[in-house]
Amino acid sequence: MLFSSLLIKHLLPELKAYFASSKVISLRHQPELREFILVAKGSAKAHGLLFNYDSKNYHLRILPDAVIRKLDYPRAENLFTDLLETQIEDIQQIDLDRIIKIILSRFDPLWGPKEFHLYAEINANLNLVLTDSNDQIIASLKTTPSDSRSNRIIRPGIKYNLPPAPPKDNPYQHGEIDWSKLAREKPSESLRRFLLSHFMGIDPPLAEEIIYQAFLPADVTLKTLTRPQVQRLTQTLRHFFYETVPLKPSLVIDEKNQPIFVTPFDFSQIPQSRKIHFPGLNQAIHQFYHRHSEHLQFENRKRDILAGLQKKTEKNEENLDKIAAEIKEKSRFQEFKQIGDLIMIHKQEIPRGASEFELSDLYVDPPVTIKVSLNPQISPLQNAQSYYKKSQKAKSGLALLEKRKKLFSENTTKLSSLQEVVSQIQTQEELDKHKVQLAKLGIVRPEPKARAKRKKAEKKLFREFKISEEWTILVGKNNQENDLLTFKTAQPEDFWFHAFGIPGSHVVLRRESKKKQPSHNAILEAASIAAYFSKGRNSKKVEVIYTQAKYVRKPQKGKPGQALVEREKAVLVTPKLPKSDDLS
Repeated sequence: MLFSSLLIKHLLPELKAYFASSKVISLRHQPELREFILVAKGSAKAHGLLFNYDSKNYHLRILPDAVIRKLDYPRAENLFTDLLETQIEDIQQIDLDRIIKIILSRFDPLWGPKEFHLYAEINANLNLVLTDSNDQIIASLKTTPSDSRSNRIIRPGIKYNLPPAPPKDNPYQHGEIDWSKLAREKPSESLRRFLLSHFMGIDPPLAEEIIYQAFLPADVTLKTLTRPQVQRLTQTLRHFFYETVPLKPSLVIDEKNQPIFVTPFDFSQIPQSRKIHFPGLNQAIHQFYHRHSEHLQFENRKRDILAGLQKKTEKNEENLDKIAAEIKEKSRFQEFKQIGDLIMIHKQEIPRGASEFELSDLYVDPPVTIKVSLNPQISPLQNAQSYYKKSQKAKSGLALLEKRKKLFSENTTKLSSLQEVVSQIQTQEELDKHKVQLAKLGIVRPEPKARAKRKKAEKKLFREFKISEEWTILVGKNNQENDLLTFKTAQPEDFWFHAFGIPGSHVVLRRESKKKQPSHNAILEAASIAAYFSKGRNSKKVEVIYTQAKYVRKPQKGKPGQALVEREKAVLVTPKLPKSDDLS
């Protein structure tokens, strides 16, 4: 996309709104991507002014702080360090040229206020030049080589000179155009070409829109312009260069949703389906380069995939050639058997240690003499056996080779078909549909399998036992569980047990309903469990107290596991567990 001077003019108010009176807090530079970001913070949030100095992709745009953080470009080392801590006073466009001048200032404790100028030359050779208030160059993104013969030198210590102004008229300052004179001077020149070469700020899309809105033929020349056409043309031309021209920033896309260009205006000649409107020009520019970057990434991926498929196809064809040669060799199995037979027939005539021997081939009519290669290290009989083995091996290998040939032929067909499909794909979404197939071929990396999250085994609270009459007993494992069991889990009507006068676990007998009462035997069993999970486990008899859970309370500032008991009863039991239960 051509970053025209008219685009810069209409972007200027947004630049001022974001950066005027803001303070430069950081400088970021990514040489590999040829991008430099000036980060400045105003009263609200920080924003970045990105300059891309790639010759095919040069532009500038405003980045929000979130995008700058996501990019995470390294800090610019020893580049424009004088800019740090300066305040942006003003941003100007030089005439209607593609040059921006940023005026900055900083107070120096020794020298007082200092002024700096940052010139941004927005063209295919985009450059940033930092000067002092007298335009003496302090630093620049690019410098003029020492052996350069250019009249315009960019180097520290030299006075900065603006690039030569383009030999075009500024439409904002242009007076009346003498169209009849132009028709005489350039009778065959097309109006489109004239608008592009004669006026600053007009790019090809705008030239075509001016012609369209003036109701002129697309191929109209200066000579063929009539007076009414000249009037419409002049009026349309002035419309786009009024200072108060209404703006409707638009991103123009093609039929494949790929970005073509950005314009500050709503072009009439472009169908609505191919225009995306934005509240601000910077948003349209940002979306253009975002889509452009995504498309480049897609094209690179597609190119790599096609190259991978081609490499696979070539390897397949090489294998097919090798298999064909092996099949040709293995197809001689009948010949090897016949040679073995001939050696057996003539074995008495063949001298031991011969490396070759001429035999009469009885398998053709009339017989002919053939020369047979032999291994001089072995006997004629062993040579015959060697040819028989070679024949058998060739015969069995031939079937396997035919299978391999079929497999590689099918793969070649699939690869060719897939190459054709991929070459026609236009979007990343379409390409992703073939990701599994491409991964199986080893062209792309397979998607990492999502690891099934292992469910952590829930820690079982409390030990649990079943005693006679199907009563459930819960036992705390530590002081924290004792508190949880007694004061959070136990119901008021449940029975609570504890070894008397010695440390031990809290034990609860769960009651399904108030009407159901545990038998004396169930009480003794629960008490035995409480005795078992106490310091008295090894005693013959332990006294255990019990009461309903509603009569157990926590003492003020009591430690975990401590409890105050009321209305308790006591039993003397032997510490033991129910026979039918193991520890849970």
